[in-house]
Formats: sequence, C-alpha cells, structure tokens
Amino acid sequence: MVGEIRDEETAHIALHAAQTGHLVMSTLHSNDAPSTVSRLVEMGTDAVALSSCLNMIVAQRLARRLCPKCKKKVKPNAAMIKHLEIPDGMMFYEAVGCDACMNIGYKGRCGVHEVLYVNDRVREAIANEASDQELMQVCREEGMYALFEDGMNKVLAGITSVKEVLRLATPPEDFSFRDRLDEDGLLMSIGQAAAVRDSLQVKSTEDETNNTILMIDDSKSIRSLVRFILQAEGHDVVEADDGRKGLSLLKEAKDKLSLIIVDYDMPNVDGPTFIKEVRRQSKYDDIPIIMLTSRKDEEDEVLGLDSGADDYIVKPVEPMKLQARVRKMLSMYNRIRMAAGD
Repeated sequence: MVGEIRDEETAHIALHAAQTGHLVMSTLHSNDAPSTVSRLVEMGTDAVALSSCLNMIVAQRLARRLCPKCKKKVKPNAAMIKHLEIPDGMMFYEAVGCDACMNIGYKGRCGVHEVLYVNDRVREAIANEASDQELMQVCREEGMYALFEDGMNKVLAGITSVKEVLRLATPPEDFSFRDRLDEDGLLMSIGQAAAVRDSLQVKSTEDETNNTILMIDDSKSIRSLVRFILQAEGHDVVEADDGRKGLSLLKEAKDKLSLIIVDYDMPNVDGPTFIKEVRRQSKYDDIPIIMLTSRKDEEDEVLGLDSGADDYIVKPVEPMKLQARVRKMLSMYNRIRMAAGD
C-alpha cells in the first residue's frame, strides 16, 4: 500500500513493486481516471512499463443525495432537452426542501465513479502515449462511464439531481441520451450502445437476407444429403440436376437466393461454364458460389476458382465442414453488403 503517489520517487517505488508481482494500491490527485496516466508519465514513469502493470484506475466524487421525503419529478427545460437530446417524456428529480432535510433538499451523500479497467486496447493506448482525450475516448468505447455519465445514471435512478452532477463534472463533448438508454431506462456506456446498435443492424440484415440455397448436382443422393445438412441450419433448398436447369432456376428465384452450391461435372452445362455465365451478369454479383466436387487435382481447383467460385470443397461431403463453410461465406457477403450500405 502506497499512501499517495506525489513525486518521482514514490511513482518509481509503486511501479517497481507492481512489476515484481505485488498488488499495489495507491492514491493520486488528477482530474479524472484517464489523466492519471499522464500524471504518472510526467513524474518520470515509462509509459510502456506503466501499461504492463496497471490493472484499474478509479476516480470518484461525492454527490449530495436527494432527500427521499421531498424530492419531486420535474420536466427538464427546453435548453437541456436540446443540448442532451433528452427523449420525450423523460423526467428528472430535483431538490425541494423539508423538515427532514432541514430545508436543504439533500440528505446524505453518494459516490459518483469513473472506473477504468485496463484491457488490451487500453494498454496499447497507454503504451503509445495517447493523449488524455484519446485515452478517454478509448476507455469509454471499451465500456467505461465518464464521471458525468455515472452521475446521470444516479439522476435517472432518482438518487441525485442534474444540478448536483453538473456541479461535479462536465458533460463529454459528444454526450447525448439518444440511443443510450437500456430497457430499464438507465444510461449505457458508449461501448454498450455501439454493441447494441451493431447487433440490431446485423439482425436487421439477417432478417432481410434471403435464406434459400440453390443446389446443382446430377446425383440425386448428393442433392438429398446436402439438402438435409443445410435444412438443419435453417436454410431452404431448391435443386437442379444440371447447369442449364440451374440457370433457369436462378432467373426465377434470384430475389430469394442467398448462395449457390454447384458440382463440377454435369450434363448439358458443367460447373465452370455455369459459374462463368453467372459471373458474366452483374445482377448476380451479390450471390456467393461454392463448388462441391469429387475432383481433387490442383488444376481443377484452380480452374473452378478462376471461373468465379468463391470456395472449392472436395467430396465426400462432411456435414459440419459444409455447414461451417456456408456460414462463413454468407457472413462474409453480409459484411460486404453492410459496408457497401455505409
């Protein structure tokens, strides 16, 4: 335990102890958790060495707790609604004053905290001597609540007032309530909010994505096996026994298809010819193609891929491997669509 780090000597003592396997706890004066790093570097500690032994930094302030006897709900003013993008209908508590709190409106204190967990990304930013602002942004993206954000969660829970939080901390420049509230009405960190937005976007994309796979093979037993494997993953399967019929089905069901699996050797139109014809038409560019064949030679695989196939799988069919390759191909094309949409 190092009571307080206030100069170069105590900073080096604490760092050396941490590097030799001791759990070191200490205190330091700084404006917030991320600026603790720059304070230690200013004292002469090496940023790389510091990044390797820091585990957690906690900044704290004490906020006055609203009196539970007299606090009342109020609607925020128009300026605050605009500045913080507060949703319609949101109400905050404010102090009133009564005999129980000696007409102050507050009774007791509560902690407002900024807890910085040092994960790999934060460690890298510290080692690269990121500025206080850059480190703050990285930490918030990794799930840290800034002092103001933790204070606003206390406001939403009815523990303290907006006025009290503004007395203790300044809102981050990009702070907004928009898309930041969870199901319980509490504030999410910007990292959590970004994860929720990404998951909703992926779900929306998956909902909109077609789920039918076109299977083209002249062997009925292979088609039946592949259909069984893919239906277990939730896919619909349409079948054709040669490339010519496959092209006809493709024209009919283009808007429903998510992927094509095609054999190499087939009557009428073989696999490479089928693929070249599909790739010749740009309207099919968003449909991945997997070649599933018994041909094992390197030249055949090169020819299949050069014709425009996205993947080349050699028979016999291995169910789990086929399912994994299909998932990977669909996921890759979904990411491409999402990137194109951005």
